[in-house]
Amino acid sequence: MILGSVSVFAQKPHTSKDLLGKWEGKDAHSEVGGLFFLKNNKAIVNARGSYSPAMNYTVDFTANPVKIDLSVQNPQGGRMNVKGLLQFIDNNTIKFQLSPGGNR
Repeated sequence: MILGSVSVFAQKPHTSKDLLGKWEGKDAHSEVGGLFFLKNNKAIVNARGSYSPAMNYTVDFTANPVKIDLSVQNPQGGRMNVKGLLQFIDNNTIKFQLSPGGNR
């Protein structure tokens, strides 16, 4: 029990650098999609075969699960903000959820 507790506290906290790259998976409806986290806090979402425009993202790694906010300029000139949550399962796996309605 002591060793298990020590290893939990010894884990390094995640940073934006851990998100960089391509993440792919299936949603609850078995639809294949992906996320591309790019440098300069830009992200692209791939869902149902189409890609979103590049969005800005901010991440709060102090929260558990991690809070993420995506923001993009819409064609009418306003900004669209989408809140989400993500959780690192291990260094190669995340769970990700977007809440287009505004609530996490």
